[in-house]
Amino acid sequence: CVFLTGFFYDRISKKQERKNVITRLIIEQRLIALKAQINPHFISNSLTAIQQLIIENNIDKANQYIAKFSFLIRYTLNYSDKSAACLRNELDIIDLNVELERLRFSNKFIFEKQIDDDIDLDEIFIPPLITQPLIENAIWHGLMPLRDERIPKLILKIEIVDETLIISVIDNGVGRPEKMQGAIQTKRESRGTWLVMNRISNLNRLHPQNKSEFRFTDLVAPDGSPAGSRVDLLFPLNV
Repeated sequence: CVFLTGFFYDRISKKQERKNVITRLIIEQRLIALKAQINPHFISNSLTAIQQLIIENNIDKANQYIAKFSFLIRYTLNYSDKSAACLRNELDIIDLNVELERLRFSNKFIFEKQIDDDIDLDEIFIPPLITQPLIENAIWHGLMPLRDERIPKLILKIEIVDETLIISVIDNGVGRPEKMQGAIQTKRESRGTWLVMNRISNLNRLHPQNKSEFRFTDLVAPDGSPAGSRVDLLFPLNV
């Protein structure tokens, strides 16, 4: 009897411990999501851009920026504490973020979405706002420094391969110096990338049987020069 009591007590204790770990991971996941999206540099730069538009007496453009910026902040606060969001909502926030960046940079880059036709945007769920730091990195550190003849281009590709959802952020920007290739990111880009990788790590701890992945690829031109970068996020559909 004593043995059985101890056995069941130990079993209950382990279940409670597992529950506590999961609860802590979920809370940590939400905090990381919030940190990843409320980027102080993004907010500061956006407000500076609005101020500059007002100084230039470009009131219509300033009003557009303010409206989109306020909606983006509201959306971010609403979704960053959720465990999952459908793909359609994620695409809405991506579109809004890119619109703001294009408005800021006078439409100096092309944005293209390549989404498989058979993907149901309302039925597939992913960690909310997980792509935003990657989009920001691609624009700021890939496309904006581009000074050669090619037209800056950002591609968001979403496909399903072997029951795995693959979200790719691809840019044809400056890439990384050769000495940095093989590392994850340069120091100035590391915060956003680290936050995304940390979220993936936590997701895998919550769902150890269904691993998600983060992949970074340096793109190279035929002559061997940097030709941009590609980041892939892989999520099992059943997660």
